[in-house]
Amino acid sequence: QGLALNGRSGYALRAHPQLTKRLARLETCARAQLSQRTKKSKGKSRRRQALARAAAGAMASPGAMLPEEFDMSTVKPARPPPVTRTARSYREAFAGWRSGADEAGGSRGQVHAIRAATYMSGGLATPHGSAAQFKRVSSVNLLATSLEHATELYDELERLDMKLRVSWLLGGCLAVAATASFLNGYHTSVMNSAAATALPGHGLGAWALAVAALPFGGPFGSKIAGGLSEGRRLGRDGALWAIGAVYGIGALGLCAALSVASMNALIASRLLLGVACGATTVVVPVYLGELAPPRLRGTFGTLTQLAMVFGILAADVVALGYGAPTLFGVSVAVAIGMLVLAGALPLVPSPQSALTEDDRLRRLSIAEDRTEDSASEDRWLGAVDLCKRLYCLDDEAARDEAHAIAAAVEARAAGEDPVAKPRGTIGGLGSPAPPALDDPEAAARAHRKLKI
Repeated sequence: QGLALNGRSGYALRAHPQLTKRLARLETCARAQLSQRTKKSKGKSRRRQALARAAAGAMASPGAMLPEEFDMSTVKPARPPPVTRTARSYREAFAGWRSGADEAGGSRGQVHAIRAATYMSGGLATPHGSAAQFKRVSSVNLLATSLEHATELYDELERLDMKLRVSWLLGGCLAVAATASFLNGYHTSVMNSAAATALPGHGLGAWALAVAALPFGGPFGSKIAGGLSEGRRLGRDGALWAIGAVYGIGALGLCAALSVASMNALIASRLLLGVACGATTVVVPVYLGELAPPRLRGTFGTLTQLAMVFGILAADVVALGYGAPTLFGVSVAVAIGMLVLAGALPLVPSPQSALTEDDRLRRLSIAEDRTEDSASEDRWLGAVDLCKRLYCLDDEAARDEAHAIAAAVEARAAGEDPVAKPRGTIGGLGSPAPPALDDPEAAARAHRKLKI
């Protein structure tokens, strides 16, 4: 429509030569598009006609579709599909690397050994971030033979660490442990806030004895919890159940002491709460350190102190508007909530502690097809199931993760280092380790990788 010019439009176009050139280009483009669409429509119609003729000929005689000079002997058979070779698992590469039978796949074996050494380290925070990160740096420096090798090991370790995610079960176990530390801080500060409203007319000496009863019971709780949380007695999760119950009973005792106006009952309840606080300081840091993925060891390790500080703050905030009955009642509610959450999850043991407890782990194994030896079958299947549920892993990755944890448990029991290469299996270290990496650039690269 814009090509038909007359009257004032023609005068405007003559007055503006650039507009005339632009209009000519538009006309050329329009004609080219029109011719291209025409060719496409003709090509489609030809293809439809050819397909219709082919279908009609095939229905009449399948042999008519072949040319006369067609020779079946010249037809080449189809190529078989290429065989896809799956990469060896990390646990297989680790076994081959330690035995010296597989030097080609040594990189995957070394990565698995570093992860096992990382699980041997504690979960407490250090000036470098965490003991796990410090152990990783030292292990890479021990095994790497060049800067490129160290970079390869770090990249593979980071890739495996990113696969470990925090599941809802791991988050719930984390919340239960943090609640125990919260109550530890809350009961540390609650007596200072309740001094003005609890048992009016009490003596200064009696109140000082009630306050001092908490730290007096702490060492006994630490001693008792240290023995119960190890081995096959209660485990870490069972110890947390007992700690929550003691917190609840002690808090109820505080409320009852206010009801009967008895200072002796108040002192006895504080002594019982001191036992629970001492047990918390022993069980919770170890439980969190064993549950945490390697890249989150430092974060989980600092959670214990953070939750305790929040408990101290909560006691002071509640005391701004309420008296001793409300202060003690809040501790009862928090303890009951901790037990309810532990039962709703349910609370599970850490894979490291569960690998040494055959009887308890047998209840966690849900697999029906068992192919392992009867001695270690339940431990292995239960550890794999725990890794799948805690870290959101698939079957193969969960097996590798459980194997790394099992290697760390066995190496710790034998007093060995997984990254030191032996002559045989995990049980006997004999050959010297590879020379340490002395390149200063590689050390700087390691520190930059870990941001320390």
